[in-house]
Amino acid sequence: MSETPGVAVELTGVQKVYGPVRVLDIDRLTLSAGEIVALVGENGAGKSTLMGSLAGTVAPDLGRIAIRGRELPLGDPAAAAAAGVAMVSQEFPLVGQLSVGENLFLGTPPPGTRHGVIDFRRLHREAQTLLDGLGLEIGSRQRLDALSVAQRQLVEIAKAWRRRPLLLILDEPTSALGPVEAELVLGLARRHARAGGVVLFVGHRLDEVLGIADRIVVLRNGEKVAELARAEASEQRLVKAMVGSELATQSPAERREHRDVVLHAEQLVADGLGPIDLDVHAGEVVGVAGLMGSGRSRLLHTIFGAQPALDGRMTLRGAGHAPRSAKDGIAAGITLVAEDRKQQSILPTRRSAGTSA
Repeated sequence: MSETPGVAVELTGVQKVYGPVRVLDIDRLTLSAGEIVALVGENGAGKSTLMGSLAGTVAPDLGRIAIRGRELPLGDPAAAAAAGVAMVSQEFPLVGQLSVGENLFLGTPPPGTRHGVIDFRRLHREAQTLLDGLGLEIGSRQRLDALSVAQRQLVEIAKAWRRRPLLLILDEPTSALGPVEAELVLGLARRHARAGGVVLFVGHRLDEVLGIADRIVVLRNGEKVAELARAEASEQRLVKAMVGSELATQSPAERREHRDVVLHAEQLVADGLGPIDLDVHAGEVVGVAGLMGSGRSRLLHTIFGAQPALDGRMTLRGAGHAPRSAKDGIAAGITLVAEDRKQQSILPTRRSAGTSA
């Protein structure tokens, strides 16, 4: 495959089939140096398969992928990385028992390693320089499992950045971040493009996509159904391309002046939280916002019972509510979708009753 001038990455005739289902069928897609391309589509549109094909974690059944005019072996993550592809996925391939600095050098020999002996002093010095240079307030010697999900997301981005890739793939990189941290990540994407790199940005927040992308590619049922310059795109046009039809505009529900208070919190204090006053009324959605570390998750955990309150009082539908455990919260009719689903919401090694090994 010959190199097309200005094109850093080119996909031609890339197809992937699982059983009877064709999940990806891309006739041609190009990514140019210095460009941020957003990839959008509904769940199941083929975004993950396309990203995996570029990163080598998915082997297409047909087609060619070229990086700087050189054809890439399909389904070979090491070859993709050597060609300059780095992917920040939603599942972080990090090791919780290691330090942040050690995680940044996973998969490559740390600096100063000789005869299998690691120079940890140099490793942490270089890791901290990288973290500081990216504007991340994270210490290299911190254990990774002591960090929040949002901080681990930032560490994974720093790990990809350290490799100085040509193509940086960001799979919903701001989904776990607050507005300040999200803007930091978007700034890093712009910085990478200005330096001549390519960014493939996958996101569901269309305002964010419209704010960062030079070009937007829409997938539906595994196919590229639209490719728009930022000046041509709008939220309405992107949604229509994603779902295949116009969405009816709905007016907001009429506000009711006298709604019952379902949850009441007064001078609520917990470890690292409060005092907080809060009322949640029937029929409303209440958003909790704040910077990373401000206590958003701690507030939800305290209401649920996963973190006990130290002071103050709560009522639920007028009755006293003082949960001391998650079991108490569930019994009271509260459910919690935790920030860290894997660590706080599932038991991956437990089988249900009656399940055979």
